[in-house]
Amino acid sequence: MKIKLLFIFILFQFFCNSIKATEHFVHGDLIKYPSASYATSCSFYFSVVLTNLEQEVSRISIEDPFYSEGFYPSKDKKTVILKTSKGDLQLGNTTLNFSVFNSSNSKFYSFNVTCSCNKFNLTNYKVIPLSSGFVYSYLCIVFKIIDFPEDIILGGNSNVGDIIGSGYLGNNNYYMQFNSIKSIAPSVNTSIMFLNNEWLSFMFDLPLQINTYTEIESLEYYPNNNYTFKNNILGFGDLKLKTNSSNLLITSSFISPFKVGGNNIDEVLYLIPFFNIIPTTFSIKIQNGASFIEKYINFDLRSNLEGVQIKNISILDSIYLVVPPKMIEKQFSFPFGFIGGNSNQSFLSLSFLSYQSYGIDSISIGIGNTNLGSFKTTGSTDVAPPLLLAYEISISNYNTVLFKLKVSDNQSGIKLIRSTSALVMLGESLVSGDSLNATLELRFPFDQYLTLIMLCDNALNCNTYSFDSYYFIQSPNIISYLKPPNQLFSIPKEFDISNCILDISFKYNDLAVTDKSIANVMYLDIVNFPTDRDFIINLFPNPSISFLIPPTYIATYNNVTKKFECEFIVPANINIGPLQYYLTFNSFIVFSFSLPNHFQLNIKESLYADFIGPIATKVLKYQNGGSGGSNVFGWEFSFENDINGYNEGYILVRGSIDMAIRNITGVLSSGTIFSGTYSFSVNISITCISQTYSIVYAKFIDTQGQQTVFKVANELKFEMLMNPFYQLIKNDESFIDIDLVCDPTFLSSAGTTINPSLIEFTISKTVLEVFSIDRNVTFSYNAYHPDGLLDSIHPIIYLSSYDQEFITGIQSTTMTPKNSTVMKYITTIEVPIGFGYPGGIIVSCYGFISNAGTHSGFTSNLLKKSGFQYKINSAKNSMNVILTGNSELSSNGGKLIIYGRFLSSIATVTVKYKNIESTYTPIQLSDTQFLLDSISASDYYITITAKTTSGASSSSLIVYPKLFKNTTLLRPSPTPTPTLPTTPTPTIKCKTTCGESNKQGYCSVTQAVCICYSPWIGVDCQSQIVTVPPPKINETNPSTEITTPSTSEIKYSSIVSIVSLRELDYNDNVVNNYTFDKWVFKSISDTQNKKIYSYFSNITMNNQVVSNITSTLEWNSQASIVQFAGQDISLNPSSIKYTISISKYNFLNQLNTLQLVMSASIQAQNNPQSENDECSSNSFGNSSSSPNQDKIDSNYMQLQVNDHSFYGRFIKRCLLDSRIVPISNSKLDENQIEQKSNNKISSFIGINIPWFSSEAIIDPDFSVLLSHSDNPCNGVNGDSGLTKSQLIGIIVGSVCLFIVLFIIVFYFLLKSCLTFKIFIYKLFKKRKH
Repeated sequence: MKIKLLFIFILFQFFCNSIKATEHFVHGDLIKYPSASYATSCSFYFSVVLTNLEQEVSRISIEDPFYSEGFYPSKDKKTVILKTSKGDLQLGNTTLNFSVFNSSNSKFYSFNVTCSCNKFNLTNYKVIPLSSGFVYSYLCIVFKIIDFPEDIILGGNSNVGDIIGSGYLGNNNYYMQFNSIKSIAPSVNTSIMFLNNEWLSFMFDLPLQINTYTEIESLEYYPNNNYTFKNNILGFGDLKLKTNSSNLLITSSFISPFKVGGNNIDEVLYLIPFFNIIPTTFSIKIQNGASFIEKYINFDLRSNLEGVQIKNISILDSIYLVVPPKMIEKQFSFPFGFIGGNSNQSFLSLSFLSYQSYGIDSISIGIGNTNLGSFKTTGSTDVAPPLLLAYEISISNYNTVLFKLKVSDNQSGIKLIRSTSALVMLGESLVSGDSLNATLELRFPFDQYLTLIMLCDNALNCNTYSFDSYYFIQSPNIISYLKPPNQLFSIPKEFDISNCILDISFKYNDLAVTDKSIANVMYLDIVNFPTDRDFIINLFPNPSISFLIPPTYIATYNNVTKKFECEFIVPANINIGPLQYYLTFNSFIVFSFSLPNHFQLNIKESLYADFIGPIATKVLKYQNGGSGGSNVFGWEFSFENDINGYNEGYILVRGSIDMAIRNITGVLSSGTIFSGTYSFSVNISITCISQTYSIVYAKFIDTQGQQTVFKVANELKFEMLMNPFYQLIKNDESFIDIDLVCDPTFLSSAGTTINPSLIEFTISKTVLEVFSIDRNVTFSYNAYHPDGLLDSIHPIIYLSSYDQEFITGIQSTTMTPKNSTVMKYITTIEVPIGFGYPGGIIVSCYGFISNAGTHSGFTSNLLKKSGFQYKINSAKNSMNVILTGNSELSSNGGKLIIYGRFLSSIATVTVKYKNIESTYTPIQLSDTQFLLDSISASDYYITITAKTTSGASSSSLIVYPKLFKNTTLLRPSPTPTPTLPTTPTPTIKCKTTCGESNKQGYCSVTQAVCICYSPWIGVDCQSQIVTVPPPKINETNPSTEITTPSTSEIKYSSIVSIVSLRELDYNDNVVNNYTFDKWVFKSISDTQNKKIYSYFSNITMNNQVVSNITSTLEWNSQASIVQFAGQDISLNPSSIKYTISISKYNFLNQLNTLQLVMSASIQAQNNPQSENDECSSNSFGNSSSSPNQDKIDSNYMQLQVNDHSFYGRFIKRCLLDSRIVPISNSKLDENQIEQKSNNKISSFIGINIPWFSSEAIIDPDFSVLLSHSDNPCNGVNGDSGLTKSQLIGIIVGSVCLFIVLFIIVFYFLLKSCLTFKIFIYKLFKKRKH
């Protein structure tokens, strides 16, 4: 009986345990403080988990004022997650009642949650002032509030001035900023405002020099005092203030003045930006001891900004697409969408790829401020959003979060992943799986607003997951939780400014920065901070300019020194005194003025300061009137930048009818970078439409990276950038326009009414493996117009996927005129990884512009209707190892993170430096990144490749290190005044006119060479660059054949190659001669802008390697500037540059030299007529790289056949053992076998290299020219080649002349000379016998 009772008891106990009652628990903070010290409410967000549910939940009700964001059940319906939020719960305790209902709408469970919004208790808090200083010319104080809640917005009041901002610095440290100082005193009272007129007060010291004497020398308009804001001109005018004080300036406007220059001794120059909203009386205050000096100025400010609202659709406006989900806006500029017309009337058309299960929603289209309407996409039966199955986060880099997600979708497939700061499409993040079940890795930049992840599928169903909440129920006891990213970057509670930053020192301190920027290192001895975490250091060379982005550098931990180290650059010509910097430990900020004096970086010597980019002081417009077979016009801007100097700049010029944008780079035409004139020339065909060409954008940069920007727009949009033309605009901005009148007889009768037509369009691939290494797609297409198409503006290929992402091939198009009416285009695009997966890619092409000013474009639908291929199918059969990017690398070496796809199987990594290769074992971080922790120092780019455990190779990646080197501005030496009279030196004249009458160039009287204005070039400024397609790569040896397009049937080809290397003795006798039998080819880069490839060969003697030679060939499709041997060298578009490196060579004698022999040739082929009408010539001599140079620095070689030339430039400098050394170049045709005929000519050049010990580097370049001379083959300083017709004419003429002269002499002798008569008599007598 007892056993039966025991068994019944155990069975009853088991039954009771198996029936668990429904329960709930809350995740989230239920006790909070208001977000601001003066606020009366709190914001709450929390989740409730209900487990052991007896019935299926249909809804959960909450009493007002809370809002439910929905509930998420588990698969067995036994567990539910409820998400709730409320933004304005009043002070005190609030109890919320929840009711849970089943499918019959009957309540079967209820519970309550109590939220507490606490009031600040001032008796518990204590303020400790830490420091004070100036940030962007505003007074800033830093203080700590003991036992105060974190990250609270502070309001307050102070007798020093108005508080304009406050912020949280981390670990209970706060700051306040003041827009002006009302009074000056050693200590100032400040109070923090709380509710019910309660204040928390404290005292702090002002960082002012009370003993400073200051005066305002001048306050004036610059350049005039009747400034008018013009329509569409962005930028601002300025007041100029001249004073001897660097102390705080306080103005009556809402914008503080900023320092732009001065001599750092007794003069400081400020500019005060002003707008149409400031009063007509302007005052300025400067501290003078314990009081202020104040000065007023009155001005007449007029504005005609009214009416700049866009009334009509303009081709200048941006096209925008608003694409679901969540209204993602995309903006595009002309020519996107325009399929025909001109500036007076245009037609817009777009094609979209709709996925088969795309959701029912609309895509809106607009232009400017005008909405053009919307359309609905196809329907879908998919109503379930994607699910997040697994979630993991880690730190990718110093400010980036790496997310690893597993997601699933039941029908239409995953489309995108979005955070509060970025958006990533499926193809960009997929590392395994497919669109229904995917493993993703993606990186989002970390900031305080990174609070959620949103998953959307192709049916536009979205699921939002907030951090610090639950997201997935595997079982009642296993509920996954989203760890918030800010936990990764949180600062340890033990970390404090006062006791954890033990020391900050610098490699160099007390710096002299006059005309010199200095590479420096900061060393930080810090405790209680994770050593595996990097942090940011920002420099503020001019802290008064708040709108400039400060340089950012990264501090990393050095395991050897046990300190954090940060490399950085101190700019030249900045203020004397402490250089401000900020340490940013994610949300924790430390101002340098809050640190001890021995932590400061001091600028001890700087004779002058310059914080403003290049400013134009004068402009001259010019045009050649169509002489020379083309229209050349442009602008010459004079820049006075006498401290930092002009470095680079460009303008964008738009035609009023054809709307084509032309990017024009400035070329120094006279003067120096400190005071010089730069020419911006536009060259167009003589077949053209009369229209106005306007500068719509300009950007200029000085040698320290400071910019000035001019911009014309159709919307009133203020941008805080200095206008480089503000001295020129005044009340008339017409200087930006040039009216070009074209000869209408060159145009066809109907050309202005005909749009360019597409006559051929082919795509190299129909199926693209979007996850493979080779994702290049080539588009070949021809367009026709009776007046021809612009040869300087190419159309743009647009690729679009079903998610309405767009990419373009804007920088990879070559153009070849087939004849005067047809242009052939070739565009190559490397499709981004995963783009178009799934669903494929459709193609559109816009931007065909004719010489008559009409344009056209072709949507995917138009291509389809015309019978052309319009779609590329995407595939995912191969997923290769692909390297896509890298973290920043110092030129001094260090750690490097490589980004890519499918990297988990990588075994080894090869790094190719300039002359050596090294193999590394990577530190695997994830499927999309790995770490190389000991990269060697290199000033040159490095090439990285990887191999997997199976031996498969990855794509290659070129990494360009960030240079940390000292740089010095070289100023021209003043010319000494002669003290004794000297005999006048006769003026040296050039051998040609240099095209001076047509503004093609001028003769340098000091060098006796022609200095050419862009785009003219050549020894006589009679030639122009020919734009040619990239040459075919020769993988056998470093020779290059360049085929030149021509409007005639004649084909021109040019070849340049390396022949041999010879060692010469001091008498120029050859003592060793080396030829190159075998070269090892390697492609370094094949990008949209340029192609780089290298050849390596051994120099051998008696089967022994005596040296190595590396020849790197770089093809530039556009004009560029490179630096070699301490000199800026302008490279022509469509030019090939050789960089030849010779390693250590054992000379027989240190007086010997090496001579590198190169050959060049040009040939005309397919001439339908005889060679008799062809000619050839060659010339060799001195040239100058740029107009401002005082000496001849290069040799030129020009080979010419008819009106085409092959032009080579040989710099008279090289790098020997890293030293800049002069060299010479020689013409070797007398010692080599020269080929010369009417249609072909070749030449040999010897580059003579002095003795060196370890390495020699030389740098020639070559390009093709088109001569506009009346006598193209009359070479300057060269040998003329005559046609066969000319030779026959000369021979026949010479024979006839000889016969005439013989008869005259014979008659004269026969008549006057007796001896001659007897001789003739005897001669004829003998013949009779």
